[in-house]
Amino acid sequence: MGEKKQGGVKHHLTLQNKLFCELYATNEDFFGNGTRAYIEAYKLKLEQYNSAGSSAKNLLIKPHILAYINKIMTEIGFNEAHADKQLSFLMTQNAEMGVKLGAIKEFNALRQRILKKIELSGSVNLMSDDEAEAIRQKLKERYLK
Repeated sequence: MGEKKQGGVKHHLTLQNKLFCELYATNEDFFGNGTRAYIEAYKLKLEQYNSAGSSAKNLLIKPHILAYINKIMTEIGFNEAHADKQLSFLMTQNAEMGVKLGAIKEFNALRQRILKKIELSGSVNLMSDDEAEAIRQKLKERYLK
């Protein structure tokens, strides 16, 4: 039950892996915070915060860990409210300003508060006018939805 088969390799989820996933995916105090979930699941001391963050990051890129988190979230009814909570978390955190800015941009894009304006100008003769116009149209369709 705790094994996932990917690429012909079985991945076993330890009890600590499962607890980490459950804390990360469902617990209000640890939701979306890999470092805190890792510290709690693996019973580390707060002095080990940096190594816990690194270990959590490594866990969160493993397909079998992500699959288990997805399974949990599906079982609890993963929906737009959860996605909004994740986005809200990213927008309000202050640890990584690049992530924060990206989340704010995504929020604005989702709410269609800011439209991207793309202008193609200059004359580089690498394509015909018709090809350039086709690209302009595709960009408009993509960014001005």
